[in-house]
Amino acid sequence: MTARNALGLGCGRRGHGVGRGDREPFAFPGTERQYAPDRTVDIVHSRIEVALDPAVTAITGTVTHTLRGLADGTTTVGLHAHELTIDAVESADGAALDYRHSGHDLTIELPSALAHGAETSVAVCYH
Repeated sequence: MTARNALGLGCGRRGHGVGRGDREPFAFPGTERQYAPDRTVDIVHSRIEVALDPAVTAITGTVTHTLRGLADGTTTVGLHAHELTIDAVESADGAALDYRHSGHDLTIELPSALAHGAETSVAVCYH
């Protein structure tokens, strides 16, 4: 047995031959399954504007996301915002939007419910 197989990193088939045996699990023993969160919107486009300041090792920016609803009645949008300080969140017309930032996840309250297939934009300003 090779060191690779001893770690459980084989090709996925017992015996390494086509048609031999059952599929081996891809994860290490004891690993819990993790699933992606349900999406409420598609991100159709993202415009990223950043300013770098290498003298103080800082970055500031604005990301404007164009979103398309995946179901009728979507009122919140969840985004990952790990290691960012959120300064503001704005709608397409520049109005301030309510949001919550946990340090990892950013939840944005849309100004009105988004219908399936409808699009809107939100701008997230951060540093």
